[in-house]
Amino acid sequence: MADPLEPIRRYPDGSIDFDRYRADIHAVRHLAMQDASKLGAAMKVVAAIAVMLAAIAVSPSPLAGDASCHVCGASGRPAASLTLPSSLPARYDATVVPQLY
Repeated sequence: MADPLEPIRRYPDGSIDFDRYRADIHAVRHLAMQDASKLGAAMKVVAAIAVMLAAIAVSPSPLAGDASCHVCGASGRPAASLTLPSSLPARYDATVVPQLY
């Protein structure tokens, strides 16, 4: 690249060497595009790590065991084997009872 304090580059005939300035600008632009590409890749990695950490944070604890009811799980019986108390009917009977007004 050209030194900024360097005088204007000229051809032997006295005309300005614009091609040299174009090459310098092209090199600077190329470096900037490479840096942006690396930054984009780094941001993707950071985003992937953030998503994995969020997934770990919201995942259930291994100490939670199964997802059954805490009350049912304390008795050691699975929830499917529980029976209704005798005070409740075993089956809801949907009989229609007329109401008098």
